[in-house]
Amino acid sequence: MWFTFIFYGILFYMIICLLKAHKVNKIIRISLIIFSLIGLIIFVYSADYTLLERRIWYNCSPYVELTYFLMMILGMIARYITKAIDDRNERITKIEKIGDYSTKPKVQFDGWNFSYPFFVSILTFGFLLQQIKTETLNISEVVLSFQTGFFWQTILGKN
Repeated sequence: MWFTFIFYGILFYMIICLLKAHKVNKIIRISLIIFSLIGLIIFVYSADYTLLERRIWYNCSPYVELTYFLMMILGMIARYITKAIDDRNERITKIEKIGDYSTKPKVQFDGWNFSYPFFVSILTFGFLLQQIKTETLNISEVVLSFQTGFFWQTILGKN
């Protein structure tokens, strides 16, 4: 497994160095980038049979957890957006009670309130991993990870 990460790292490093190398002839640079990308594509497609013991790459350990974590983060983002929309709707209701129909408030974005769930995301992710029973991706656990992110306040007991 470490061989995979080392190989990817070397290929990406070569591509980045070739993109930044201005002293090398442009044709040589482009051809080396193309050969590096072809090597990367061949390695990715053959990795299923040679390195990962006939398992699909996204059903292996770091990718499964990364998918769950990203879905949990998307759930946290969705919760912040829906909360901001709800706050806007409350302000609209208050303005309409006054009788002012000329202006509608905008959705307010606060960077600190937006980033707050990310500070506790590791704790929330720990609770999520305790609930997940399988080692492969399935739709119910992807939805559970999104739901865990969406209801992060409930999990940590925050109002």
